[in-house]
Amino acid sequence: MSKFRFCPKCGGELEYKKFETAEHPQCTECGFIFYINAKAATGAFVVNKQGEILLARRNIEPSRGKWDFLGGFVEAKEHPVDGLKREVKEEIGVDIEVGDFLGFFMDVYHHGNIAGQYVMNIFYFCTIQNKKFILDKEISELKWFAKDEIPWEELAFKNTKDAMNYYLDVYESKAKT
Repeated sequence: MSKFRFCPKCGGELEYKKFETAEHPQCTECGFIFYINAKAATGAFVVNKQGEILLARRNIEPSRGKWDFLGGFVEAKEHPVDGLKREVKEEIGVDIEVGDFLGFFMDVYHHGNIAGQYVMNIFYFCTIQNKKFILDKEISELKWFAKDEIPWEELAFKNTKDAMNYYLDVYESKAKT
């Protein structure tokens, strides 16, 4: 992310200083410290009875044409679960039941006006309530992938790969014991 130069409160110049373990801009006029935190995003990890994993082919940038999990950015004051339900409904027109938490996966967004923004991706196991999909313009295709068919080179983001690897390493190894 490019460095901010002016205070969002008073317009004074910002000076970058180290606070604890990270560098943050601080206003030279009013003292406001501008903490740069990760944006929250959610992802739906959907596995069917055959053990296949649902992925969506992106029809927008970034990573247009690559495979990703359903989900997206959480709005201000929105709980991640509510944001996930909203995003899935917008993307494929169905309701989901949000189950257990899968994990947090950090990434950096590389597109548009938030390029360089850190993102905390919050993944949950989900089940789809109905199977009549209505894809919106962000999704060009939905597909179920068996574990040995996952298109690793075509996964959209680092967090997509991290969540998939975590699931296969942790959950699949637990199932074998």
